[in-house]
Amino acid sequence: MAFSFIKRFLLFSAAVIFLCSGFLPWSSASAFFFSSSQDPHPDQEFWCYSLSSSRVEVALEAARAAVAGGIPVLEVVLSTPGVFEVKQQLSERKRYFSLHTILRVEDAKTAIKAGAKFLMSPAIVKDIMDYVQCTESLYIPGAMTPTEILSAYETGAKIIKVYPVSARGGVRYISALKKPFAQIPLVASQGITIGTFAGYLVN
Repeated sequence: MAFSFIKRFLLFSAAVIFLCSGFLPWSSASAFFFSSSQDPHPDQEFWCYSLSSSRVEVALEAARAAVAGGIPVLEVVLSTPGVFEVKQQLSERKRYFSLHTILRVEDAKTAIKAGAKFLMSPAIVKDIMDYVQCTESLYIPGAMTPTEILSAYETGAKIIKVYPVSARGGVRYISALKKPFAQIPLVASQGITIGTFAGYLVN
């Protein structure tokens, strides 16, 4: 199973680099990884690719590359032009779509109405947490320290994004957090590259 994820990730990364010429200054992408009992793969680990761009055509090309590479989940930063056009592309190919950097409950409502299966924030936004309880979408708040992680979990978060993970040691930090928080599904987010992602698979 791990090999298939690695193959998909490498194929997608190569496609995106080719299409976007190495991600010029007006666009960027990174990967994050998590294991959870939520869709799209219950009880399995999977990669999600995170995309941001200042040009709609780049965002659309990257979304097509994601589909071609077999990535099941694509997260698009809310400020990306054409973000809902990207969503339409993914819906037609039966891919899961998420919006990132959701900081206001109004944006959460818009995203869910547009079909986002889950939402992410760089921090804990309680208004969003409360709102999604009445929907079928999943909200993944961001946290960095053990105190923030526990607070988010006790507030009702089912999965917590550790952000920015590379600033705290990357794989080693996630591994250390898993010991006291074995019961909490954690997302490793930010700074994950082709050179480092294998470490997250084995840890």
